Amino acid sequence: MMSLFIQRFTQLLQPESCQQLARESGWCQRLGKINGFEFLGSLVFGQSSALALTLNAQATSLSQAVSRQAIDQRYTKEAVVYFQAAFEKVLQSTLNWPLDSPMAQRLGVHFAAVRLFDSTQCACSDALACLFPACGGGGGEAGLKVLLSYEYGSSRLRPLEVLPGKRSDQGLADLAAQYVHQAEIGLFDKGFYKAEALRGIAQRGGYFLIPWTRSASVGEINATGQRQALDLAGQLKTTSGSCREWSEVHLGQTPSASLGPVRLIAFRLSEESTGRRRAHLREKCRTNGRQPTVEAL
Repeated sequence: MMSLFIQRFTQLLQPESCQQLARESGWCQRLGKINGFEFLGSLVFGQSSALALTLNAQATSLSQAVSRQAIDQRYTKEAVVYFQAAFEKVLQSTLNWPLDSPMAQRLGVHFAAVRLFDSTQCACSDALACLFPACGGGGGEAGLKVLLSYEYGSSRLRPLEVLPGKRSDQGLADLAAQYVHQAEIGLFDKGFYKAEALRGIAQRGGYFLIPWTRSASVGEINATGQRQALDLAGQLKTTSGSCREWSEVHLGQTPSASLGPVRLIAFRLSEESTGRRRAHLREKCRTNGRQPTVEAL
């Protein structure tokens, strides 16, 4: 994302437009040694370099060198507004797609909004470990996780929360699901699978699309009203077509983990994709000291 932003930054943000954004945000009302374009540029390119960005380094990178105190004093609340405005301008231009496209029109018939949710992580100074602890392992002691939402119809990216890096996506499922309202659909990675959060979307009259996770059991309701397990692997094995659909299945076994009825759709992968997925599964199982099951393969 940073490399994409830098590319678009150089293409779209010129000195005049940066200065205008700086004035509109209240960050810079008059021209001085530190202008909006250079200040933002030194920050963006400094963060992308291999060297850590410091106030001294940023102060000496400007065309008119200033003191580190002068740079420090420019990091204000207005600077945050300025950074956000510049970022949104570049991002909107990068992600923009025609709202009158055939796909947008088809989606608009069915859903009031199509919201994609995901998270991204980045390392930060170990001095922030008390506020933003990381997951540990081979990385640093501190890290950020940013929960994001992208709405296809308006082509709008919205940061929802800035959280400690050790927070799991599943732990963010309740928060993300709150942003899917009536007649809207939320698209989630399977890391966000949490039955309670997805049930909340359905209760509000919304919809969700999420990859099925093998940890969630699949069952069907028989003629007597009892739930019976669905032999998913067996039925897929006997399917000759490229797609198989079950219109009403129930996921999970306990009340807290139950989800349904939902529609479950399976699409056949290419041989290349199949081999790649199975190799990844075998490697994951090997690192955990076990063998993949026949059903999983």
